[in-house]
Amino acid sequence: MRLLVVYYSRTGNTRKVAEKIASLLGCDFDEIVDLKNRKGPFGFLGAGYSAFARKLTEIRAPDKDPSAYDLLVVGTPIWAGNITPAVRTYLTKIAPEGAPQRKYALFYTSYSSDQRKAVRDFSTLIRGDPVATLSVLHKDVRAGGFESRLQGFVDALLSSEKAG
Repeated sequence: MRLLVVYYSRTGNTRKVAEKIASLLGCDFDEIVDLKNRKGPFGFLGAGYSAFARKLTEIRAPDKDPSAYDLLVVGTPIWAGNITPAVRTYLTKIAPEGAPQRKYALFYTSYSSDQRKAVRDFSTLIRGDPVATLSVLHKDVRAGGFESRLQGFVDALLSSEKAG
């Protein structure tokens, strides 16, 4: 089974988690690049509004073709209780190719660990349930205290790979 870790990160928190997951799995990873400027205070406010309104955005064409992978491990920050517009766009416009045969997993970074609404929204976009979900708090990423929690998530991904 081929695995791909794909993520969007505005501040670098989600990137750190994505890189560690990809390293533990020994798999490819790819960044989702939002072409809209989300920097600074106005970028931050606009990002929150776009996420809340479940808007799509323009993203750069991915380096890796998701249709070549059996399991996509998707990483996103949570903004205003929602997945980011860049990840929403990726799941809506890029990842549907080959989607019926593909499994998905979700990890997210946020200020609060309980993001059920975002997980439900993700499940709606992928038309099913993720094989595994991981929540990582921003403060734990900054403090370096998230790595011990990754093993259970990675084990669940590897188990889903064996179940095939």
